[in-house]
Amino acid sequence: MKELEQQRLKDKITDPKKEKAKKKIMYYFYALIFLTFFLSITIKDAITVTLFLTFVCSTINYYTNLLFFRLDVGQDFFFSLLVTRLFGVPYGLFLLLTSELVPDIYTARLDKDTIISIIYSVIAIIVLSRFPEANFVILGVILVVIKLIIGIILFFTMGIDIREILFEWGINFLTNMFLFLSFGSFFLNFY
Repeated sequence: MKELEQQRLKDKITDPKKEKAKKKIMYYFYALIFLTFFLSITIKDAITVTLFLTFVCSTINYYTNLLFFRLDVGQDFFFSLLVTRLFGVPYGLFLLLTSELVPDIYTARLDKDTIISIIYSVIAIIVLSRFPEANFVILGVILVVIKLIIGIILFFTMGIDIREILFEWGINFLTNMFLFLSFGSFFLNFY
């Protein structure tokens, strides 16, 4: 029993060299995000903007995956649809798949609700690309509402707890509604 306590204490104590190396990597990562942000604002190139938004969405997904409770902010849905409208389907799919799959695989949080969300988001990207003249904000809000309804129906059929559905998909819904209604037109006009 005492050995187990000592091992736990030893695991909690971190090596200062490892901590310094982790901080150095994070500084480089944040510098890379800042550089792509600066380039995406000045150049407004499809690749630069897509990479910047992918870095931001991936970082948010990575840190929310590290929480002890399951949380999906869902910002990648909005940004993948935005990038699709601005630059095309391949850029939107790249942002969606990279920002969803890489952090979830890396943090071992890839599960059935992530797969369902990705499948629906791919369908939403295709729908958005089929209606290029439709109002981005209105179509986005409609797609977000449909995503919530489909998610609730699917999770009820899978037997998932209602609190998990409301917490995870409810926050996703609120985030996307806020992003579409507040920033949808702004980003389209900016780029």
